[in-house]
Amino acid sequence: MPQLSCSDYLSFMPLTDNDEGSIVSNSLFEAALTRTSPVDNSTLSGLDYSWIPENYPVPPYPDLLNQVDAFITSPRSGHPPRETLWVFNIGFWDVWHLAALPRKLATHLIEAQTEHLFSRLELIYEEAHKNDSIAFSDYYSDINLATAHTTADKPLPRAPFRVLIPKPFDISLTPGFESARFAPPPPHTKAEQMRNAAFLTHYWDKAIQDMLGKWVRLPDPEETHNENELSEINDADLLLSKKNIKVNGLSIPPARREAITYDISGYIRELMVERQLRDADLVDHDGLGSTMISEGYSEVWEPCIKREDPLYDNNNGTGNDTENSIRWSLCNAPDEHLFWTEFTVNRRTIFEIGDRVAKLFRRHARLDAEWVEKSQHSLSSLRKGPDGAPLRVDIIEE
Repeated sequence: MPQLSCSDYLSFMPLTDNDEGSIVSNSLFEAALTRTSPVDNSTLSGLDYSWIPENYPVPPYPDLLNQVDAFITSPRSGHPPRETLWVFNIGFWDVWHLAALPRKLATHLIEAQTEHLFSRLELIYEEAHKNDSIAFSDYYSDINLATAHTTADKPLPRAPFRVLIPKPFDISLTPGFESARFAPPPPHTKAEQMRNAAFLTHYWDKAIQDMLGKWVRLPDPEETHNENELSEINDADLLLSKKNIKVNGLSIPPARREAITYDISGYIRELMVERQLRDADLVDHDGLGSTMISEGYSEVWEPCIKREDPLYDNNNGTGNDTENSIRWSLCNAPDEHLFWTEFTVNRRTIFEIGDRVAKLFRRHARLDAEWVEKSQHSLSSLRKGPDGAPLRVDIIEE
């Protein structure tokens, strides 16, 4: 990520095919599929969902939970970074699968997935305080901790633990939702699933935002300096949470939980609406429809790499959708197409989104650094008397 000047970039997202990807929890989705059995009438409302397991099976890729576990068990590098930005790009392919389920079942699954994500965030947060963990960041590498503890004239600044979770892009807005999606048997329709996807994307975002609000407000780990008190604790997890957090044998304060989000869907939707308004020679009250042609796209629906599959009738749900039967065509002007494939936007849009997110993060980090600096300063001159001594409380109240 050159915009942030990162020294290392670690990704545990698996390589996937064009029209599928990993989800938050394979086991939770597998459990949801068992609820689509005709026996479970309370969930299905008498409708037939027996076609779902075959057409929306559990993805054959490591889910987010396994990706986090794989990261945690990896060896630590010899030179840990000073800070780390934790990015979770989730929800896109989850909604692809969830849109086929009964809506009530899908919302329950989102709530369960959110709780699992909550636990993984806290797991990484705990690992980030361990010197021998790959999640550890040496935030105090530029500070002489021994001197800081000796002088003790001001508290140590708390290291940031920053998590970035972009809001998911509504997958029903992609060309692939129409071209690559299985056409369900009546009375189910693609239009029904498109409505489900739009609803579930909003529901997902709200659940994640609520979870992040709850997560950042968690109490800090309690510190116990008395070894006799620690010896009386039998619960291993409780004992770990009460031990001092140390770097090179010196105590440090627990990291600050921080959550950052970015609305990817809103930006891409603006690009699509911009083209539609320009085609209709209209401009809305926000100025959409008046953007320079060089900044937009002449084609916002058809992907550059397009599925041309005479052997597969997606509307009737028949045919053999294999790598050998699918044919693809490549457009002549890739830069004019918003979508590169049926599910991915083109390179220019990806870089623009990355640049916007990087600016958002830098602004967040700058404001955070300013607050940290203020917290390290002594009382301002407005709260001091002529001799430089702090004013008494009764004088301040006057």
